[in-house]
Amino acid sequence: MYILRYILPFLTCVFLTRCVCSQLLYTEGKKIIKKDLTEESYSQLRKLLQKNSLVQLQDTIMLKYDFKNETCWNLLDSKPKEYINRVLKGSQKRIDSIRQLRKGVSIFEYREKAKNLNKIKKWNASIIIDSSSQIYKILFDKKSICGNSAIILPDRRVIIFLSDSHFTALYCDREKILNILSAP
Repeated sequence: MYILRYILPFLTCVFLTRCVCSQLLYTEGKKIIKKDLTEESYSQLRKLLQKNSLVQLQDTIMLKYDFKNETCWNLLDSKPKEYINRVLKGSQKRIDSIRQLRKGVSIFEYREKAKNLNKIKKWNASIIIDSSSQIYKILFDKKSICGNSAIILPDRRVIIFLSDSHFTALYCDREKILNILSAP
């Protein structure tokens, strides 16, 4: 009975997600993209981010970007409202604690303008809506399931993590960033 009630629906969801959205989900292969922004794009990005920041923008920026029509958090959407709010508060607490530890880094959460969103994204008041899609156009070449995160360095180099549901960029220290940049 346990298998029919819990495991079978989970496996069905995983199977359907992998089949329907596999072209957008980066679980293997090239999950990290490195690129350089032009001086103009970098300047425009910093202006957009500063406009949405209550504090002075730092040299290094970490940014999470989520897309509309997302399926990443569909299983969580079926949970009670109180459970989703606990997950949301825990996630926000984690980001706030990293903000406190990394004073020289600006951290942002953005998403596409949309009505069709998972509750964890729709209910998160700290996510800024990229209503003009300018942030998307500057940083990302394509969408992926579970969103992307990016590290934007002061020398205009960018590291992008595809299909990044948990904001991997937050856990990259100087050494890890240098290793990623030096890898082929």
